[in-house]
Amino acid sequence: MAETTTVLHNPACSTSRHALEAAAEAGLDVEVLPYL
Repeated sequence: MAETTTVLHNPACSTSRHALEAAAEAGLDVEVLPYL
């Protein structure tokens, strides 16, 4: 069973965008919750 990582994502934030990109490249299962 894969573990899911939850990310509070602010699309206006470059750090948040980079974090999601890094998670995707690492093959992580990510649940994205919109923030702001």
